[in-house]
Amino acid sequence: MLEGLDDVRAELDEVDRRIVEALVDRDRIVKEVALRKADLSGGQVRDPEREEALLTRLVSICQQAGLDGFYVT
Repeated sequence: MLEGLDDVRAELDEVDRRIVEALVDRDRIVKEVALRKADLSGGQVRDPEREEALLTRLVSICQQAGLDGFYVT
């Protein structure tokens, strides 16, 4: 095996673990937002305008970081 490959793979595994933890946190928060919106709006949870603005902002953040916007869409 290539020298140091195991170390790089271990680093990648750690990044993957942090991504999953962040997604778990995000999912928890999204569920809380949905519950609060449902209570306030009589069941209407989706907000297409906000979703579009969010995706636009995330794609821009990706591009500024040198990543393809594909990662967030």
